[in-house]
Amino acid sequence: GTGSAESRLQRLAAEGLVTGSAAGYAMTDAGRRHAERIVRAHRLWETYLGTQAGFDAQQMHVEAERLEHAHELE
Repeated sequence: GTGSAESRLQRLAAEGLVTGSAAGYAMTDAGRRHAERIVRAHRLWETYLGTQAGFDAQQMHVEAERLEHAHELE
């Protein structure tokens, strides 16, 4: 729900990745760089999973989604 989204945005703000309030949020430069790294990781995982592991498009997207966030935790 909205409370969940709001708490996530507050966490991102505390990490310096977004600025704003319930009225509206915007990514900081650090937030934009972080988002670009996540998108790049996702695309790299999709490429690997599709070309090396033989996943179909749906499978590779779902697995890339999981792996990009697992890698983010390291």
